[in-house]
Amino acid sequence: MAVDGGVGDVFCPFVFWGQSRDAVFLKVEINDIASGPEVDLTEDHLKFRAQGCGACGINQYGFKIDFYLPVDPKFSKYRVTGRAVEFECKKVGVGQVWPRLSEKAQKLPWLKTDFDRFAFDDSEASSEDDLSPQQREALDRMEKEALAEESTVVQDLKTLYLFMYNVFQWIGYCYVFGAISVRWYLYGSESRKDAFETLGPALMVCQSAAVLEVLHPLLGWVKTRVMANFMQVFSRGLVLFALLAVEPKLQSHDLVWYLFLSWSFIEVMRYPYYMLASIEKQYGLVTWLRYTAWIPLYPMESVCEGLVMLMALPHFDRSNKWSINLPNNFNCSFHFATFLRLYMVLFLFGVYFLMQQMYEQRKKKLNIPSNSKNKKA
Repeated sequence: MAVDGGVGDVFCPFVFWGQSRDAVFLKVEINDIASGPEVDLTEDHLKFRAQGCGACGINQYGFKIDFYLPVDPKFSKYRVTGRAVEFECKKVGVGQVWPRLSEKAQKLPWLKTDFDRFAFDDSEASSEDDLSPQQREALDRMEKEALAEESTVVQDLKTLYLFMYNVFQWIGYCYVFGAISVRWYLYGSESRKDAFETLGPALMVCQSAAVLEVLHPLLGWVKTRVMANFMQVFSRGLVLFALLAVEPKLQSHDLVWYLFLSWSFIEVMRYPYYMLASIEKQYGLVTWLRYTAWIPLYPMESVCEGLVMLMALPHFDRSNKWSINLPNNFNCSFHFATFLRLYMVLFLFGVYFLMQQMYEQRKKKLNIPSNSKNKKA
């Protein structure tokens, strides 16, 4: 199949095709045609060219396609409507089902199946069992094309969503990191006192959205480990929402400034990698930063989170915030400060687990040989 399109200022229009027992139908999606289209229709091919408004705006559009089987140009016709140019090409062999429009089996991105014009007379086949091998092949091909197009649309929407999600998070953390840096430059150490007041709401938005990062691998949209994502999201959420947001005495501590700095800085490095990964792109510097910046920043983040939890213990012991006391309708109790102490022990193991995961991923992504391989070498 030869195609005259996309060369110079000539673009391929979207073409939809269908068929019946005796004809092949084509719809060329071009409107506002300046003058009559140039049409060369023979037994073997259709060559089209016109000036109009299509998928690429007002431009010259054209294509040439060699038919799968001959058509009868004498009894074929076309018409120009307000939205498209429609062809009805009579088949030479009436009743023959074309498995495809083109002579050669080649996938063209601008050629689509028009399912509304793909039909046969009721007299030809009363049920699926009565279909000829050619008709069954054509219908099977249509079904596969429909499923493939649906899958492509779903994949494109998923890619767009993941890309926009990572862009949103990156912009949010860039704002937090930029504000921390600018305020420290302008106000020095005084900017640490009101870090939560000025940047807490922005971080809450980003951290709330981060819950989706637990759902993405569960849905199979990304190839990351659910447990690692859950542990990080839960730990940050606990510190930000359950501790800092409800205890004003913690909010003004300098430690909160260092915590926000580590959170935002590491995400500024992380989300560009995920943006590129969502569109199946990879750049060496971005990958290196993603799998190297965590080495100083994850320990800093973990120490800050642990110290915030440690400072919060006496406050929640006194206030009993988030605790459930007896008696109550459920006949059970929950002491939040005790839970926090237990969680701090588990937190140490969680930090080790995350560090180990990141170390293994760094070796894999940056092609760093393991120690055992070095010894064997």
